[in-house]
Amino acid sequence: MGTQWSERDRPVLVEAVAYCDEHQVVRWHDLTDVTGLDYKEMRHAFDALAGATPPFFGHSDDDEFGVVLFSRPTERARREVGQWPSAESVLEALIQQLVETERDDSQTEDTRSRARKIRDALTEGGGQVVGGVITAVIAGQFGA
Repeated sequence: MGTQWSERDRPVLVEAVAYCDEHQVVRWHDLTDVTGLDYKEMRHAFDALAGATPPFFGHSDDDEFGVVLFSRPTERARREVGQWPSAESVLEALIQQLVETERDDSQTEDTRSRARKIRDALTEGGGQVVGGVITAVIAGQFGA
């Protein structure tokens, strides 16, 4: 899987998900310019992505030569291209917001102090517990 995945299939997946977000449907010829792949390689990439289990797309269509279009990127596709939240990314964003609140002179000293205490708790081992909670929330909200 190594080279074909990293040099052909994954870059096509990244572009296909982005294209679907903007246009809802992506056809193989929509991506030849942005990926730099020729007709043959693009068709092989589409066929490989269509055969993935679990699927990367909720819908695909083909002709006598292979898969020609995709639509409705799945959770798996979004996770692969970094468009799905992870517990770590949510926790990092929370800690960053707490740091900003600590440094914000327009906040009361009480608010800045609470932000500092919460950040300390999260960065001194509590992050694992919060990470588990965040994972459960994400799974519940997004159907993971």
